[in-house]
Amino acid sequence: MAHKSAIRKLITQQLNEIPCSDKSQRDKVLFDYINNWIGQYDFDQVCAYYPIKNEVNINWGELGYPMYLPRRINDKNIDFHKCTLNECKKDPSSQLYEPDSSFPQVNKSKMTLMLIPALAFNQEGYRLGYGGGYFDRLIDSWDTKYLVTLGVGYYEQLLKWKHDEHDKKLNHIFLANKSCAIKCFDIYHSG
Repeated sequence: MAHKSAIRKLITQQLNEIPCSDKSQRDKVLFDYINNWIGQYDFDQVCAYYPIKNEVNINWGELGYPMYLPRRINDKNIDFHKCTLNECKKDPSSQLYEPDSSFPQVNKSKMTLMLIPALAFNQEGYRLGYGGGYFDRLIDSWDTKYLVTLGVGYYEQLLKWKHDEHDKKLNHIFLANKSCAIKCFDIYHSG
């Protein structure tokens, strides 16, 4: 089992080697799969992300649900605000695209799908992010009877490592491989 910093370095290198055209094809297949899968549930809202670096790059607003995107509220926490990708502005300090704080905040008492990126996933349902712990703290603050978490990525991001005590398990993980097939891990269901 590799240490998390070594995993981050390895997976970043592997993701950089995937041709852009392959990523675009996989992104489309993942979007279509999620769009079909989401119909099984009665979500009120979707929390997504503005893609950075090698994350799955999809316009999540096309899912047809009220879309909420993350905003850093301090060095340890994020919240979500209703916003389209085009309405996000680049934060000068973090260099990340975020919604304005005046946009409506997500309602944690409504049924929510949270789409979560990562650097790596394991088969037990844990994700490895960039090391800030933002999603782990956010998931911990949410009543899980109102939250379904879905990790999205590429099959190359599936690795073995031992999760830490503070890491939060996701409900589902969908990964697209190089032949554009989807590998699903249904870990457990909320509340």
